[in-house]
Amino acid sequence: MMPLGVPRMKSFNQSNRFGDAMQIQNNIEPMVIDMAVEENENTEEEAIIVENTTLDLETYSNSYTGLAKLQRLIFIADRCPQLKIEALKMAISYVQTTFNVNLYSQLHRKLKEAVSSNAGNGQVGLNPNLPDVACSQASASNTTAGLPTLDLQWVESRSKKAALKLEKLDSDLKNSKVIV
Repeated sequence: MMPLGVPRMKSFNQSNRFGDAMQIQNNIEPMVIDMAVEENENTEEEAIIVENTTLDLETYSNSYTGLAKLQRLIFIADRCPQLKIEALKMAISYVQTTFNVNLYSQLHRKLKEAVSSNAGNGQVGLNPNLPDVACSQASASNTTAGLPTLDLQWVESRSKKAALKLEKLDSDLKNSKVIV
């Protein structure tokens, strides 16, 4: 005799419900089936490099504003070697309308690396559609012609303005909390 409160185990033959029979038959735990396959989140997607493009970069970038414009230009610079220097120049000129001095410095570093790698390859990077003779004359004159320089005075003034704006916004927030 079984004690009260303890359920009696059914054998496979005694089971009359389809779910019980299926579970015993497959002998798989339900959680194992429902678990998502774990993927390593550290895996990076393979970067697609666009070699020949007909993209008008200025028109394309003008369809974006704000951070989206900067992200698009950086993406193009990373994926399209043909437009890399032009995209970085446009991103630098646009980031100067913001308070993001860290991105400004980062973009200048990327531009410097791009110019030095193109100069090391014998390319100027100013206009890939020029014939070889024109490119060699341009590289002989100056590889950094037309490239923006890192403006440390701008960095310092923007950092100060950003700090002042942050302080003002912080005090406005504190005042509004006191009022409410």
